[in-house]
Amino acid sequence: MLMVTLVFYNSGAATASVTFDDSGNVGIGTTTAGRRLTVKSNISATVANFESTSSVSGLVSFSDSNTTNDETVRVGAAGDNLVLQAGGAERMRITSAGSVGIGCSPNQLLELRNTSGDFLAEATIRGSTSAGAPKAEIAFKRESSGDDTSIVFRPSDNGTLNASAMTLDHNGNLLVGKTSADDGAVAGIEAQAGGSLYS
Repeated sequence: MLMVTLVFYNSGAATASVTFDDSGNVGIGTTTAGRRLTVKSNISATVANFESTSSVSGLVSFSDSNTTNDETVRVGAAGDNLVLQAGGAERMRITSAGSVGIGCSPNQLLELRNTSGDFLAEATIRGSTSAGAPKAEIAFKRESSGDDTSIVFRPSDNGTLNASAMTLDHNGNLLVGKTSADDGAVAGIEAQAGGSLYS
């Protein structure tokens, strides 16, 4: 079998600008492409630029044999912001100011937002074992109505999260072993913002 490498040179250049080797790899700026596409630059730290004429965003798609289509998983620019898409929708954004938003366009240095899922949690930070069993979590929990929110600390007992270990509610009451302030009617520790303590 005849093995052929196709090489292109710029006018007057001593080194190849583009190389198609006999394994089907393409090298730009290099003659030794170790992957299907290898790009090497000795001019700038910016090796390549992908630009869209869209005024909304410029995205690059990634997929494997199980990805739904070429608009499902993408990463790119929206103005001066970095956006990451999964499942066909934006899931994470880093703004030009360095703020990180997961599930939102952030107004703070780090902002997480969730409108679904268990525990009525707007956002949850969870530690898990390598097998995925929960060890502990901090949840920012929406209360029964409006925008009132509690911070709930939930340790794990043999992989099962304790739903009411400790709660700091929207009134500033600290609750241990209970989920709502009730002037001591239910067992648990209740330190109210006004100074009253029940146990």
